[in-house]
Amino acid sequence: MEFKDILSRGGKKSGAAFTLLIILYILISFAIQLFALTAFGGGSVFYVAFCSLASVIAIIITVILFSKWTRRKIKDITGYKGFNPVYLLFAVMISAGMFFGFGFVNQKVAEIFSSWGLNVSGTEIPLSDTGSLILFIIILAVFPAVIEEAFFRGLVLDGIKGIKAFYAVICISVVFALYHCSATQFVYQLIYGGLLTVLAVKSGSVIPAAVAHFINNFTVIILTYFSVSVDFLYQPLFIATGIAVTAAALILTILYGRKKNYENKELQPEKTDEKNNVQNGGKNTIKEFFIYACPGMVFCIIMAVSALLV
Repeated sequence: MEFKDILSRGGKKSGAAFTLLIILYILISFAIQLFALTAFGGGSVFYVAFCSLASVIAIIITVILFSKWTRRKIKDITGYKGFNPVYLLFAVMISAGMFFGFGFVNQKVAEIFSSWGLNVSGTEIPLSDTGSLILFIIILAVFPAVIEEAFFRGLVLDGIKGIKAFYAVICISVVFALYHCSATQFVYQLIYGGLLTVLAVKSGSVIPAAVAHFINNFTVIILTYFSVSVDFLYQPLFIATGIAVTAAALILTILYGRKKNYENKELQPEKTDEKNNVQNGGKNTIKEFFIYACPGMVFCIIMAVSALLV
């Protein structure tokens, strides 16, 4: 089997894309950190800004390579298509619901790890003035929303068409959470990644998910800039309301509009084993996905654990 055949369909393409992304991210991150440290010094605005671009650059390169290898246009594999604007309402509801209902999760997980004597300190964003605020809104809110969604809810999701939507949500949410290489953020990103995947599947476009993604990151940056305390997120009333809004947004997203057939029309199964794969919910595709994504997942786990031990 030729390399292009491995990447042409199924979980192999999506899993391999994730592993390649993580490998590129490690290499690019090392190179950028070395350059930024020499040029700007550690902890400076430009040092943090440059280091924050590593994952974005890795995704862009991965998307370009897979577009070339699979001979498909970038716009066709990244999921930026037309959609019903009502999904933007659901995107806003999901963002608000996650913020109030699950905003406390990262801090609680961090407190647990800290009680075990583990390191939970993260990178401080140097938001000292309006210029740095605008810079990091672009780098940490706009870029991740547009580019990460193009990869996870676009390229990766495109490769596992044909499996049941529920399993697609599980696959994407797991690798999305691991991709952040943060033990303290894993639970929150797992939930959020699943909701964004449902939004993308039902709307047929990554744009609503990108909007929700942007709102989430933008809110964190603004609160950090103005030094707003988020202790109110621990209040049971806010948590209960947030969870209720999240649940309502999920139900509305699932029930609204026509049912999306998440099977790639260009890759209709012709062989018996491929037909059986579709009929049993795509178990073969799921297995292939995790096999090819496994090296990347292992790298992410190692980096997350290492950060706790440093």
